[in-house]
Amino acid sequence: MKFATLIAAASLVLGAAPVITAQSASAGQNRSSTNSATADIPVRAIRLGTVRIPRNVKTDGGETLNAGQYEVRLTGEALKAAAGETPNSEQWVEFRQAGKTKGRTVASVVPASTMRRLAESPIPSSGRSRVDVLKDGDYVRVWISQGGHAYLIHLPTA
Repeated sequence: MKFATLIAAASLVLGAAPVITAQSASAGQNRSSTNSATADIPVRAIRLGTVRIPRNVKTDGGETLNAGQYEVRLTGEALKAAAGETPNSEQWVEFRQAGKTKGRTVASVVPASTMRRLAESPIPSSGRSRVDVLKDGDYVRVWISQGGHAYLIHLPTA
């Protein structure tokens, strides 16, 4: 199991109070139809939405994202699934400001129906997002709902 998926599951169990509700996302509903298990997981670049990060965080590439507003884009680049993992369930996302990529990290893609069963706090409605500070301020979770999926991004604070 990959680290991002483990953090996503742990944060759902622990629950976290939302810090900031972000602006609505206006992405299209582009979907892949490769097979029935992954038919609804987008596998190409789409805009997920705009979020406000409340504190400085680190990306998987080691870049520091300063507190502020970012456009989040799904790149369509999936990580290779480990044995037993759903294909395309972890994909790269970019955080962009003023048309420039400021950092890349991995998002866990979870069907909304699964999120409704697991989440202890209300899930954002489709096209909306939420940013939570987790684990004594050590992590920031970006949670975007789009096209029947939740995109969970976990960033350690810088």
